[in-house]
Amino acid sequence: MSDDSQGGGQPPGGGGQPDEDGSFWKGAKKKVLAGIGAVVVAAIGFVVTQVGNDVKDKVFGEPTGIEVDVEQGSDCNSAGWIYPNSPDSERMNTPPGAGKRIQGKTWDQDPDAFGAVPAGPVKLHMAVTTKAVRSAVILKSLTFHLVEKKKPVEGTHVKLGRSCGNGATYHYGVINFDKDAPYWVTRPALPSKERSDELKFPYKVTSTDPSVLLVTVLPSGYCKWEAKLEWTDGKTSGTTVINDHGHPFETAEIQKQVRSFDWVEGKRKEL
Repeated sequence: MSDDSQGGGQPPGGGGQPDEDGSFWKGAKKKVLAGIGAVVVAAIGFVVTQVGNDVKDKVFGEPTGIEVDVEQGSDCNSAGWIYPNSPDSERMNTPPGAGKRIQGKTWDQDPDAFGAVPAGPVKLHMAVTTKAVRSAVILKSLTFHLVEKKKPVEGTHVKLGRSCGNGATYHYGVINFDKDAPYWVTRPALPSKERSDELKFPYKVTSTDPSVLLVTVLPSGYCKWEAKLEWTDGKTSGTTVINDHGHPFETAEIQKQVRSFDWVEGKRKEL
C-alpha cells in the first residue's frame, strides 16, 4: 500500500499537521478574530439601541428653556389701532381691503406699516411650552417694564378686532401703566368671552401641556414696554424677554378727543 492510501483521505482542515510556514494557524486566527469582532459590534449596537436616548441626554443634554408664542393687540386680542390720520383723511375713509398697499397689504391688513399704534387697553397673549421633550419647567413670575412714555397719539381710532377662540383656558391678569412702575391690578374681573382663571404663579409646563397667559395692558399716554418671564427646570434658571421681535411693544391710550370708528359691511360707523 502506498503512502497516499494511508493519509490522503482526510478532509481539508480536518486535524492535519500545520504547514511548515504556519499558514494553517494564521488562517484560523483570522477567522476567530473576525468572529469576535462581529460579536462585539453587534453587542455595541444593541446597547446603543437600548439606551440611545439616555446616552444622548448625558453627552449632549436635553435643550433647556421655554418657547413663547406671543401676540399683542392682534385679531381677538385687539382693541383696535390709532392711525396718525384725521378722521376726514382719504385713508380713514377707504374701506378695509382697498386703497394703497405696502408690500401687498392695505391699511387695515398691516396697520403697523401705515404708522398705526395698537390702542389700549390691549391684550398680550402668551402660549408657553418647553424646549425639552421629557423635562418640565416651572414658570416663576412675569414682570413688566416701562421702557418709554410719550405724549398721547393724535389721530383716528379704528376698531379692527376679529372674533376668535381656540378653546384654551387662560391664566388672566391686568397690568396698569398709569404710574412710573407698572403694577398688577388685584382681583381683576375675568374676561366674559374667554375661559380663564386668575393669573397666579408658579405654573408647571411641559412640551405637551403648555400654559396660556393672557394679560390686559392698561396704558397711560403712549407707552413702550416689555415683559420678562422667569423660569427654572430644577437645574437651570433663566429669564425670557417678551417683546415685539426684539423691540419694545407700543401701546397708546385712546384719548377723549380721539374719534373712534368701526367698519361694518364696507361702511364706516362712528362708535
